[in-house]
Amino acid sequence: MRPYRTLLAALASIAVVTTTQAAAIGQIPDSQAAQKLSGGSSRRWIIKPLAGFLGPGSHCSGGDTYTFFADYKVRHDECMSHSIRETNLTWRVLPQANQENIIEIGQQEYEIRFKEDERSVYARLRPIVPQGVEVKDITLRYAKPEI
Repeated sequence: MRPYRTLLAALASIAVVTTTQAAAIGQIPDSQAAQKLSGGSSRRWIIKPLAGFLGPGSHCSGGDTYTFFADYKVRHDECMSHSIRETNLTWRVLPQANQENIIEIGQQEYEIRFKEDERSVYARLRPIVPQGVEVKDITLRYAKPEI
């Protein structure tokens, strides 16, 4: 019985160290990454705020947002040619490999890192692409509700 308890204690301490090290460099456990992205129900992240026109239809002059839902759906709204183009995809947090948070949106995998300040939470998405392909990060911002 004693060796079993010792093994459980050792495993628990490894999990604590791993989580602490990951949090120190902007990575968090998978379940927390999912919670942070969806806010528990849905959360809209902004690349560039959508700017619309008054009147019928969904006319816009610019903008790009992602809304992550807790049921692992994501809606990407992007202003293209003065119209909002809505794309619906699925997303998931992949099991951590090498202490990196990896998410998949549609068929594209991204390394994701979070950063916070007093007013906003930022998520940097770095596409995982073959070596030699140019990488362009996507920075999402979620404005914390004012209390």
